[in-house]
Amino acid sequence: MMKLTIRQQEVLNLLIEYQRVHGFPPTTYELTGMLGCRSPNAAASHLKALEKKGAIKITRGVSRGISIVNFPPQRELVINLNTLVKVKLSDVAFVFLERQHEENRIRYPSIFGEFEPPSKDENGFTKMTLWSLMSELGQLCYCGGEVPFELKIPLEDE
Repeated sequence: MMKLTIRQQEVLNLLIEYQRVHGFPPTTYELTGMLGCRSPNAAASHLKALEKKGAIKITRGVSRGISIVNFPPQRELVINLNTLVKVKLSDVAFVFLERQHEENRIRYPSIFGEFEPPSKDENGFTKMTLWSLMSELGQLCYCGGEVPFELKIPLEDE
């Protein structure tokens, strides 16, 4: 790859960041807006210059046909309902879980004993399977409502 100008490096960094965030490259039209250009031709000329210098490859006739040369592949992440997730439950979630447990204890006294809130680690995270998280707290997730847990959920490495 040939040496890039400062502007070309900026454009390449935009492409890399967009791909990291979205998982796919931007269209030329999206890149036009990201660069603050008025015309898609300006973005296309930046792309041609990057292709000429070997920083990217462009597949013609394909939307999002920009491939970044030497872009580090992301590790494939497999998630299923039994995947352990760590979530920070809000006070709303703990109150809801306690209320739900109390209703179950009244219906099925031989199965449900006293309520014990889910344990938290030193950072306030609770480990649970994705299935139990969504089956127990999913009904609290609705537009305009207070979310019962942080939306960014770190997954445990297997």
